[in-house]
Amino acid sequence: MSLNLTMPEEDLKLLKKFVELSEEEQNFILEQLKNLKPEEKADTIEKISENTKLDESESKDILSFIINFYFNYYTFGSSKEEFIDMAVHNSTKKSGIDIKITQKTEDILKKILDMENTVGISSKSEFLIRENPNLIFKTRIITDLRPIYYSDPKKKPEYGIIKHTLKLSYLENKRLNNIFFTLELDNLLELKSLIERAIEKHKSLQNLCESSKLKILMEDKE
Repeated sequence: MSLNLTMPEEDLKLLKKFVELSEEEQNFILEQLKNLKPEEKADTIEKISENTKLDESESKDILSFIINFYFNYYTFGSSKEEFIDMAVHNSTKKSGIDIKITQKTEDILKKILDMENTVGISSKSEFLIRENPNLIFKTRIITDLRPIYYSDPKKKPEYGIIKHTLKLSYLENKRLNNIFFTLELDNLLELKSLIERAIEKHKSLQNLCESSKLKILMEDKE
């Protein structure tokens, strides 16, 4: 299979940072990856930052790089050797970034690509989460009273309208955008009914998953 895959410079810099860790630090990260669970990534990041020279932000970036690295391998469906040759060796040659890729480095990357039950599950779960282009970041409904004034603004208003504005903040390719909708009371009641129904459907699926021992990600913990 002929691949045409070039790693972005940002990823190559993260790979360089990982390669330059001590053998002890690399082995510690590998051990954490063997037990990686999608719902416990924050704990893994914390452990890595506490036991390596990487700070928490760097640990998060390294873990994200590893997860994306695996997903690209899974997506292209090539052998580990072919993928590493194209994604790593060819990319480093083109970039000019000085990364010493030794046989030991290749062996570590192959071990990571073998971690289907941990890194693989985390990579696929992240892809499914990001699959939709727009992710809701925050919602807000603004309600206000709008008096209807006469031509003479000094004259006391006798009429008014109650206005509801739904503000949706969403992420599109990591960029925050806002969109606004004007709602009437009927719209609010319809939304209320739809949301209540969706919550009940969610609970039904939760019960179904619990009975079949299927773990659900991105659940709010009470």
